[in-house]
Amino acid sequence: AHLAWRFRQWYLNEELLSAVAAPPLREIEGQICSAPFLGVEERRPFVVYSCHDVTLLSLLYGIGADFLIKKKKRVNGFDAMNGIEEEEWGSWRWWPAYASTLAFEHVRVDERGTGLDSHVIRIFLNGKPLKVVDPEMRKEGIMIGDTDSANNGFGSKALRLSDFSRIVNHLEQVGGRGRSNVGRH
Repeated sequence: AHLAWRFRQWYLNEELLSAVAAPPLREIEGQICSAPFLGVEERRPFVVYSCHDVTLLSLLYGIGADFLIKKKKRVNGFDAMNGIEEEEWGSWRWWPAYASTLAFEHVRVDERGTGLDSHVIRIFLNGKPLKVVDPEMRKEGIMIGDTDSANNGFGSKALRLSDFSRIVNHLEQVGGRGRSNVGRH
C-alpha cells in the first residue's frame, strides 16, 4: 500500500509523469503510426517491450487508465442514510501484479456503409480492455469516447489514433517536452 501511495504521488506530478511515461508512449505511437494501413491479408511484426512494475504503473497513469484516474462516488456510514456522497479519485492502492501485461492493439475497423477503413487502438491490461480518461478532462473524469460514436462500437474502450497522439502530446507539453521544445536542451 505504501508503494502504491508513494508512486501515485509521484505520477500525479505532471512533469515527473511526462519524464517517465511520454518517451515510451511516443515510441509506441511511432510504431503504430509508421505501419501503413494494411490490407486484410497483410501483417506486421509483433513488437514486445519489457519493463518493471513502476514503469508499467507510469504508463497506466500516462494514458489515463480510468481505474486510477476517474473520479468515483462513494457513500460512507451515517452519511449514506442521509444521502450524502463523497467523491474520491481512483484507487491509490492498486499495484501491478507480477508479470502483468499491457497490450496496445492496432485494430482495423470498417466504417459502416462508407466503404472506408478506419483504425483504433485498444489497450488491454492482463487481457481486460481499459477505458481511458481524456487528458484534458481528467479532473472531471470524462473518458474518451463517452460523448461520441466515432469508435466503431468499441465505445470508450478504444481510441482513435488521433486520441492516442493527443494523450502523448499532452504528456509532453505538461512536462515541457513538447515537440516545439526539441533541440532546445
